[in-house]
Amino acid sequence: MSLVKITKNLSILNIYGFLMMKKITLLYLFTLLTHLTTAFSTTVIEDEGMVSILTPSLAERQTLKLRLDNGLEVIIISDPNTDKSGALLSVRVGSWDDPEEHLGMAHFTEHLLFLGTKKYPKEGDYHRYIRDHGGQTNAFTANHITSYMFAVDNAKFDGALNRFSEFFKEPLFNESGVTRELKAIDQEFQKNLENDDWREMFVHKDLAKDSHPYHRFNAGNSDTLNKTSRDEVKSWYREHYSANLMRLMVISDQPIENLKELVTQDFSGIENSDRAPNATKDRYTDSKKLTSMVTIQPVKDLRQLTIAWELPEKFVEMKLTRPDSIICHVLGHEGEESLLEQLKREGLANNLSCGGMDVGANHKDLILQVGLTDKGFHKVNTVIERVFQTVNN
Repeated sequence: MSLVKITKNLSILNIYGFLMMKKITLLYLFTLLTHLTTAFSTTVIEDEGMVSILTPSLAERQTLKLRLDNGLEVIIISDPNTDKSGALLSVRVGSWDDPEEHLGMAHFTEHLLFLGTKKYPKEGDYHRYIRDHGGQTNAFTANHITSYMFAVDNAKFDGALNRFSEFFKEPLFNESGVTRELKAIDQEFQKNLENDDWREMFVHKDLAKDSHPYHRFNAGNSDTLNKTSRDEVKSWYREHYSANLMRLMVISDQPIENLKELVTQDFSGIENSDRAPNATKDRYTDSKKLTSMVTIQPVKDLRQLTIAWELPEKFVEMKLTRPDSIICHVLGHEGEESLLEQLKREGLANNLSCGGMDVGANHKDLILQVGLTDKGFHKVNTVIERVFQTVNN
Protein backbone atom coordinates (compact mmCIF):
# COMPACT_ATOMS: atom_id res chain seq x y z
CA MET A 1 0.00 0.00 0.00
CA SER A 2 1.43 3.39 -0.89
CA LEU A 3 1.31 6.53 1.27
CA VAL A 4 -0.28 8.32 -1.67
CA LYS A 5 -3.24 5.95 -1.42
CA ILE A 6 -3.50 6.19 2.35
CA THR A 7 -3.70 9.97 2.43
CA LYS A 8 -6.23 10.28 -0.39
CA ASN A 9 -3.84 11.28 -3.15
CA LEU A 10 -1.80 13.91 -1.29
CA SER A 11 1.48 14.34 -3.08
CA ILE A 12 4.67 13.03 -1.47
CA LEU A 13 5.78 16.64 -0.81
CA ASN A 14 2.47 17.46 0.82
CA ILE A 15 2.73 14.35 2.97
CA TYR A 16 6.18 15.36 4.11
CA GLY A 17 5.06 18.93 4.84
CA PHE A 18 2.00 17.66 6.69
CA LEU A 19 4.10 15.39 8.87
CA MET A 20 6.58 18.14 9.67
CA MET A 21 3.80 20.60 10.57
CA LYS A 22 2.51 18.05 13.01
CA LYS A 23 6.05 17.73 14.46
CA ILE A 24 6.28 14.06 13.57
CA THR A 25 9.92 13.14 13.33
CA LEU A 26 11.57 11.51 10.35
CA LEU A 27 12.27 8.57 12.61
CA TYR A 28 8.53 8.10 13.09
CA LEU A 29 8.02 8.44 9.35
CA PHE A 30 10.56 5.67 8.82
CA THR A 31 8.82 3.52 11.43
CA LEU A 32 5.45 4.13 9.73
CA LEU A 33 6.81 3.12 6.35
CA THR A 34 8.40 -0.01 7.81
CA HIS A 35 5.16 -0.97 9.53
CA LEU A 36 3.15 -0.56 6.35
CA THR A 37 5.58 -2.62 4.34
CA THR A 38 5.43 -5.41 6.91
CA ALA A 39 1.65 -5.32 7.28
CA PHE A 40 1.01 -5.81 3.58
CA SER A 41 3.97 -7.83 2.41
CA THR A 42 3.66 -10.10 -0.59
CA THR A 43 5.76 -12.81 -2.15
CA VAL A 44 6.06 -13.12 -5.91
CA ILE A 45 5.59 -16.71 -7.09
CA GLU A 46 7.75 -17.70 -10.02
CA ASP A 47 5.79 -18.59 -13.12
CA GLU A 48 6.71 -22.15 -14.06
CA GLY A 49 4.39 -22.32 -17.04
CA MET A 50 5.89 -24.35 -19.88
CA VAL A 51 3.72 -23.02 -22.71
CA SER A 52 4.15 -19.52 -24.13
CA ILE A 53 1.07 -17.57 -25.20
CA LEU A 54 1.57 -16.47 -28.81
CA THR A 55 -1.94 -15.22 -29.60
CA PRO A 56 -1.48 -11.72 -31.11
CA SER A 57 -4.50 -10.27 -29.30
CA LEU A 58 -2.91 -11.22 -25.97
CA ALA A 59 0.53 -9.77 -26.75
CA GLU A 60 0.08 -6.85 -24.34
CA ARG A 61 -1.23 -9.00 -21.50
CA GLN A 62 0.90 -9.21 -18.34
CA THR A 63 0.53 -11.67 -15.49
CA LEU A 64 1.81 -11.82 -11.93
CA LYS A 65 1.49 -14.52 -9.27
CA LEU A 66 1.53 -13.50 -5.62
CA ARG A 67 1.22 -14.98 -2.17
CA LEU A 68 -0.09 -12.51 0.40
CA ASP A 69 1.25 -12.66 3.93
CA ASN A 70 -2.00 -14.34 5.08
CA GLY A 71 -1.37 -17.25 2.70
CA LEU A 72 -3.89 -16.29 0.02
CA GLU A 73 -2.49 -16.92 -3.47
CA VAL A 74 -3.31 -14.64 -6.40
CA ILE A 75 -3.02 -14.57 -10.18
CA ILE A 76 -3.19 -11.03 -11.53
CA ILE A 77 -3.84 -10.41 -15.23
CA SER A 78 -3.39 -6.96 -16.71
CA ASP A 79 -4.91 -6.77 -20.19
CA PRO A 80 -5.33 -3.27 -21.68
CA ASN A 81 -7.66 -4.72 -24.33
CA THR A 82 -10.22 -6.31 -22.03
CA ASP A 83 -13.66 -4.67 -22.11
CA LYS A 84 -14.61 -5.92 -18.62
CA SER A 85 -12.81 -6.39 -15.34
CA GLY A 86 -13.51 -9.22 -12.95
CA ALA A 87 -12.41 -11.51 -10.16
CA LEU A 88 -12.87 -15.12 -9.10
CA LEU A 89 -12.15 -16.44 -5.62
CA SER A 90 -12.21 -20.14 -4.81
CA VAL A 91 -11.92 -21.58 -1.33
CA ARG A 92 -11.06 -25.24 -0.79
CA VAL A 93 -14.21 -25.93 1.17
CA GLY A 94 -17.26 -27.66 -0.23
CA SER A 95 -20.14 -30.01 0.41
CA TRP A 96 -17.82 -32.77 1.61
CA ASP A 97 -17.27 -30.53 4.65
CA ASP A 98 -20.99 -30.45 5.49
CA PRO A 99 -21.89 -31.60 9.01
CA GLU A 100 -24.04 -34.73 9.02
CA GLU A 101 -26.85 -32.91 10.80
CA HIS A 102 -26.93 -30.04 8.26
CA LEU A 103 -26.38 -31.49 4.78
CA GLY A 104 -26.10 -28.62 2.33
CA MET A 105 -24.36 -26.29 4.81
CA ALA A 106 -21.61 -25.29 2.33
CA HIS A 107 -24.23 -24.38 -0.29
CA PHE A 108 -26.30 -22.51 2.32
CA THR A 109 -23.23 -20.53 3.40
CA GLU A 110 -22.52 -19.58 -0.21
CA HIS A 111 -26.00 -18.05 -0.45
CA LEU A 112 -25.91 -16.29 2.93
CA LEU A 113 -22.47 -14.80 2.39
CA PHE A 114 -23.98 -12.14 0.11
CA LEU A 115 -26.31 -10.69 2.78
CA GLY A 116 -24.23 -7.62 3.57
CA THR A 117 -20.92 -6.96 5.33
CA LYS A 118 -19.77 -4.75 8.18
CA LYS A 119 -18.40 -2.16 5.73
CA TYR A 120 -21.37 -2.44 3.34
CA PRO A 121 -24.25 -3.52 5.60
CA LYS A 122 -27.08 -2.75 3.22
CA GLU A 123 -28.38 -6.03 1.85
CA GLY A 124 -28.20 -6.13 -1.94
CA ASP A 125 -25.63 -3.33 -2.23
CA TYR A 126 -23.05 -5.58 -3.91
CA HIS A 127 -25.41 -7.02 -6.52
CA ARG A 128 -26.90 -3.58 -7.19
CA TYR A 129 -23.46 -2.03 -7.68
CA ILE A 130 -22.40 -4.74 -10.13
CA ARG A 131 -25.69 -4.69 -12.03
CA ASP A 132 -25.76 -0.89 -12.31
CA HIS A 133 -22.31 -0.90 -13.88
CA GLY A 134 -22.75 -3.43 -16.64
CA GLY A 135 -21.71 -6.51 -14.71
CA GLN A 136 -22.88 -9.87 -13.45
CA THR A 137 -22.19 -12.15 -10.50
CA ASN A 138 -22.27 -15.87 -9.84
CA ALA A 139 -21.20 -18.53 -7.35
CA PHE A 140 -21.30 -22.30 -7.02
CA THR A 141 -20.58 -25.00 -4.47
CA ALA A 142 -18.86 -28.23 -5.50
CA ASN A 143 -17.72 -31.23 -3.49
CA HIS A 144 -14.33 -29.79 -2.56
CA ILE A 145 -14.45 -26.08 -3.48
CA THR A 146 -16.76 -23.09 -3.41
CA SER A 147 -16.23 -20.34 -5.98
CA TYR A 148 -17.41 -16.74 -6.19
CA MET A 149 -17.02 -14.46 -9.23
CA PHE A 150 -18.05 -11.18 -10.80
CA ALA A 151 -17.46 -9.07 -13.91
CA VAL A 152 -18.01 -5.31 -14.15
CA ASP A 153 -17.23 -2.26 -16.28
CA ASN A 154 -13.53 -1.43 -16.13
CA ALA A 155 -14.08 2.01 -14.60
CA LYS A 156 -15.92 0.53 -11.58
CA PHE A 157 -13.56 -2.35 -10.85
CA ASP A 158 -11.98 -0.80 -7.72
CA GLY A 159 -15.34 -0.39 -6.00
CA ALA A 160 -16.53 -3.84 -7.03
CA LEU A 161 -13.36 -5.56 -5.84
CA ASN A 162 -13.50 -3.83 -2.47
CA ARG A 163 -17.12 -4.86 -1.94
CA PHE A 164 -16.30 -8.41 -3.05
CA SER A 165 -13.37 -8.74 -0.64
CA GLU A 166 -15.47 -7.76 2.38
CA PHE A 167 -17.54 -10.95 2.09
CA PHE A 168 -14.47 -12.90 3.15
CA LYS A 169 -13.55 -10.58 6.02
CA GLU A 170 -16.66 -9.46 7.88
CA PRO A 171 -19.89 -10.93 6.46
CA LEU A 172 -23.03 -10.22 8.49
CA PHE A 173 -25.21 -13.19 7.51
CA ASN A 174 -28.22 -10.91 8.02
CA GLU A 175 -31.08 -12.66 9.77
CA SER A 176 -33.57 -11.06 7.38
CA GLY A 177 -32.29 -13.11 4.47
CA VAL A 178 -31.91 -16.55 6.05
CA THR A 179 -35.49 -17.74 5.41
CA ARG A 180 -35.51 -16.31 1.90
CA GLU A 181 -32.23 -17.98 0.92
CA LEU A 182 -33.39 -21.30 2.35
CA LYS A 183 -36.41 -21.06 0.05
CA ALA A 184 -34.08 -20.26 -2.87
CA ILE A 185 -32.02 -23.39 -2.18
CA ASP A 186 -35.17 -25.48 -1.89
CA GLN A 187 -36.41 -24.10 -5.22
CA GLU A 188 -33.08 -25.05 -6.84
CA PHE A 189 -33.48 -28.57 -5.50
CA GLN A 190 -37.08 -28.90 -6.69
CA LYS A 191 -36.18 -27.55 -10.15
CA ASN A 192 -33.37 -30.06 -10.57
CA LEU A 193 -35.64 -33.01 -9.84
CA GLU A 194 -36.72 -32.78 -13.48
CA ASN A 195 -33.16 -32.37 -14.81
CA ASP A 196 -31.83 -35.58 -16.35
CA ASP A 197 -28.18 -34.70 -15.68
CA TRP A 198 -28.88 -34.14 -11.98
CA ARG A 199 -30.93 -37.32 -11.75
CA GLU A 200 -28.04 -39.28 -13.23
CA MET A 201 -25.57 -37.64 -10.84
CA PHE A 202 -27.63 -38.60 -7.79
CA VAL A 203 -27.83 -42.20 -8.99
CA HIS A 204 -24.05 -42.14 -9.39
CA LYS A 205 -23.70 -40.82 -5.83
CA ASP A 206 -26.04 -43.51 -4.52
CA LEU A 207 -23.75 -46.19 -5.95
CA ALA A 208 -20.78 -44.85 -3.95
CA LYS A 209 -19.67 -46.34 -0.65
CA ASP A 210 -22.01 -45.36 2.18
CA SER A 211 -19.04 -44.21 4.26
CA HIS A 212 -17.69 -41.82 1.62
CA PRO A 213 -18.77 -38.13 1.60
CA TYR A 214 -19.55 -38.41 -2.12
CA HIS A 215 -22.46 -40.70 -1.21
CA ARG A 216 -24.18 -38.01 0.87
CA PHE A 217 -26.85 -35.57 -0.25
CA ASN A 218 -24.95 -32.37 -1.03
CA ALA A 219 -27.36 -29.82 -2.51
CA GLY A 220 -29.39 -29.09 0.60
CA ASN A 221 -33.14 -28.43 0.83
CA SER A 222 -35.78 -27.41 3.34
CA ASP A 223 -35.67 -30.86 4.97
CA THR A 224 -31.91 -30.90 5.66
CA LEU A 225 -31.47 -27.19 6.47
CA ASN A 226 -34.71 -26.04 8.11
CA LYS A 227 -33.23 -26.39 11.60
CA THR A 228 -29.97 -24.64 10.68
CA SER A 229 -29.62 -21.38 12.61
CA ARG A 230 -27.76 -18.24 11.57
CA ASP A 231 -25.33 -18.76 14.46
CA GLU A 232 -24.54 -22.26 13.24
CA VAL A 233 -23.80 -20.92 9.75
CA LYS A 234 -21.53 -18.21 11.19
CA SER A 235 -19.72 -20.77 13.32
CA TRP A 236 -19.25 -23.13 10.37
CA TYR A 237 -17.95 -20.25 8.23
CA ARG A 238 -15.39 -19.20 10.86
CA GLU A 239 -14.24 -22.78 11.27
CA HIS A 240 -13.84 -23.57 7.55
CA TYR A 241 -13.10 -20.38 5.59
CA SER A 242 -9.43 -19.41 5.86
CA ALA A 243 -7.13 -17.27 3.70
CA ASN A 244 -4.62 -20.08 3.23
CA LEU A 245 -7.34 -22.13 1.47
CA MET A 246 -8.22 -19.32 -0.95
CA ARG A 247 -7.07 -18.71 -4.51
CA LEU A 248 -7.91 -15.44 -6.25
CA MET A 249 -7.73 -14.41 -9.89
CA VAL A 250 -8.29 -10.84 -11.07
CA ILE A 251 -8.28 -9.39 -14.57
CA SER A 252 -8.55 -5.74 -15.55
CA ASP A 253 -7.25 -3.17 -18.01
CA GLN A 254 -5.30 -1.43 -15.22
CA PRO A 255 -1.47 -1.62 -15.03
CA ILE A 256 -0.10 -4.63 -13.18
CA GLU A 257 1.27 -2.56 -10.27
CA ASN A 258 -2.11 -0.91 -9.71
CA LEU A 259 -3.79 -4.29 -9.56
CA LYS A 260 -1.16 -5.63 -7.19
CA GLU A 261 -1.82 -2.69 -4.85
CA LEU A 262 -5.59 -3.16 -5.02
CA VAL A 263 -5.38 -6.87 -4.28
CA THR A 264 -2.96 -6.33 -1.40
CA GLN A 265 -5.16 -3.65 0.16
CA ASP A 266 -8.42 -5.52 -0.16
CA PHE A 267 -7.46 -9.13 0.59
CA SER A 268 -4.60 -8.97 3.12
CA GLY A 269 -7.17 -8.51 5.89
CA ILE A 270 -8.77 -11.93 5.39
CA GLU A 271 -8.08 -14.05 8.45
CA ASN A 272 -5.75 -17.01 8.13
CA SER A 273 -6.69 -19.73 10.61
CA ASP A 274 -4.18 -22.06 8.93
CA ARG A 275 -6.83 -24.67 8.24
CA ALA A 276 -5.93 -27.85 6.38
CA PRO A 277 -8.09 -28.65 3.34
CA ASN A 278 -10.34 -31.69 3.24
CA ALA A 279 -7.90 -34.56 2.74
CA THR A 280 -10.34 -37.32 1.75
CA LYS A 281 -8.39 -39.73 -0.45
CA ASP A 282 -10.33 -42.97 -0.06
CA ARG A 283 -11.82 -44.23 -3.30
CA TYR A 284 -15.57 -43.81 -3.34
CA THR A 285 -16.24 -46.80 -5.61
CA ASP A 286 -18.06 -49.58 -3.79
CA SER A 287 -16.42 -52.82 -4.92
CA LYS A 288 -19.73 -54.63 -4.42
CA LYS A 289 -21.34 -52.36 -7.02
CA LEU A 290 -18.35 -52.09 -9.33
CA THR A 291 -20.03 -53.85 -12.26
CA SER A 292 -23.54 -52.48 -11.64
CA MET A 293 -25.77 -51.45 -14.51
CA VAL A 294 -28.55 -49.06 -13.59
CA THR A 295 -31.44 -48.05 -15.82
CA ILE A 296 -32.80 -44.53 -15.31
CA GLN A 297 -36.17 -43.44 -16.61
CA PRO A 298 -35.42 -40.04 -18.22
CA VAL A 299 -37.68 -37.01 -18.15
CA LYS A 300 -36.88 -36.13 -21.76
CA ASP A 301 -36.88 -38.43 -24.78
CA LEU A 302 -33.32 -39.61 -24.24
CA ARG A 303 -31.41 -42.78 -25.13
CA GLN A 304 -27.94 -42.57 -23.64
CA LEU A 305 -25.34 -44.93 -22.24
CA THR A 306 -22.97 -43.53 -19.60
CA ILE A 307 -19.93 -45.49 -18.45
CA ALA A 308 -17.93 -44.04 -15.52
CA TRP A 309 -14.54 -45.11 -14.25
CA GLU A 310 -12.99 -43.77 -11.05
CA LEU A 311 -9.37 -43.12 -11.98
CA PRO A 312 -6.41 -43.94 -9.70
CA GLU A 313 -5.22 -41.03 -7.57
CA LYS A 314 -1.91 -40.85 -9.45
CA PHE A 315 -3.86 -39.83 -12.55
CA VAL A 316 -5.26 -36.85 -10.64
CA GLU A 317 -1.75 -35.72 -9.75
CA MET A 318 -0.53 -35.86 -13.38
CA LYS A 319 -1.76 -32.35 -14.20
CA LEU A 320 0.71 -31.67 -17.02
CA THR A 321 0.42 -34.93 -18.94
CA ARG A 322 -3.36 -35.34 -18.31
CA PRO A 323 -3.69 -39.08 -19.07
CA ASP A 324 -7.49 -38.77 -18.94
CA SER A 325 -7.33 -36.38 -21.91
CA ILE A 326 -5.15 -38.81 -23.84
CA ILE A 327 -7.52 -41.70 -23.18
CA CYS A 328 -10.50 -39.58 -24.24
CA HIS A 329 -8.70 -38.47 -27.37
CA VAL A 330 -8.51 -42.15 -28.36
CA LEU A 331 -12.03 -43.11 -27.27
CA GLY A 332 -13.59 -39.96 -28.69
CA HIS A 333 -11.79 -40.07 -32.03
CA GLU A 334 -14.20 -39.89 -34.97
CA GLY A 335 -12.00 -41.26 -37.76
CA GLU A 336 -12.67 -44.25 -39.98
CA GLU A 337 -11.44 -46.87 -37.51
CA SER A 338 -12.80 -45.16 -34.41
CA LEU A 339 -15.19 -46.55 -31.82
CA LEU A 340 -17.91 -44.12 -32.88
CA GLU A 341 -17.55 -45.02 -36.56
CA GLN A 342 -17.87 -48.71 -35.73
CA LEU A 343 -21.00 -48.07 -33.66
CA LYS A 344 -22.46 -46.03 -36.51
CA ARG A 345 -21.71 -48.79 -39.03
CA GLU A 346 -23.69 -51.18 -36.85
CA GLY A 347 -26.49 -48.64 -36.45
CA LEU A 348 -26.01 -48.53 -32.69
CA ALA A 349 -25.07 -44.90 -31.96
CA ASN A 350 -25.37 -41.36 -33.25
CA ASN A 351 -22.74 -39.58 -31.17
CA LEU A 352 -20.12 -40.10 -28.48
CA SER A 353 -18.32 -37.91 -25.97
CA CYS A 354 -15.57 -38.52 -23.43
CA GLY A 355 -14.03 -36.37 -20.69
CA GLY A 356 -12.50 -36.24 -17.24
CA MET A 357 -14.57 -34.94 -14.34
CA ASP A 358 -13.10 -33.67 -11.07
CA VAL A 359 -15.11 -35.23 -8.27
CA GLY A 360 -12.87 -34.08 -5.42
CA ALA A 361 -9.41 -32.68 -4.82
CA ASN A 362 -8.00 -36.22 -5.05
CA HIS A 363 -10.72 -37.83 -7.16
CA LYS A 364 -11.33 -37.82 -10.89
CA ASP A 365 -13.74 -39.78 -13.06
CA LEU A 366 -13.44 -40.70 -16.71
CA ILE A 367 -16.90 -40.38 -18.27
CA LEU A 368 -17.90 -41.88 -21.61
CA GLN A 369 -21.36 -41.08 -22.97
CA VAL A 370 -22.87 -42.67 -26.08
CA GLY A 371 -26.00 -41.32 -27.75
CA LEU A 372 -27.86 -44.49 -28.74
CA THR A 373 -30.11 -45.23 -31.66
CA ASP A 374 -33.27 -47.20 -30.98
CA LYS A 375 -31.37 -50.31 -32.13
CA GLY A 376 -28.47 -49.42 -29.84
CA PHE A 377 -30.84 -49.00 -26.91
CA HIS A 378 -32.13 -52.55 -27.40
CA LYS A 379 -28.59 -53.90 -27.98
CA VAL A 380 -26.85 -51.92 -25.26
CA ASN A 381 -24.73 -54.93 -24.24
CA THR A 382 -23.21 -54.92 -27.72
CA VAL A 383 -22.37 -51.22 -27.36
CA ILE A 384 -20.69 -51.89 -24.01
CA GLU A 385 -18.75 -54.76 -25.58
CA ARG A 386 -17.47 -52.47 -28.36
CA VAL A 387 -16.34 -49.92 -25.78
CA PHE A 388 -14.29 -52.44 -23.83
CA GLN A 389 -12.88 -53.96 -27.00
CA THR A 390 -11.57 -50.49 -27.85
CA VAL A 391 -10.15 -50.03 -24.35
CA ASN A 392 -8.42 -53.42 -24.46
CA ASN A 393 -6.81 -52.58 -27.78
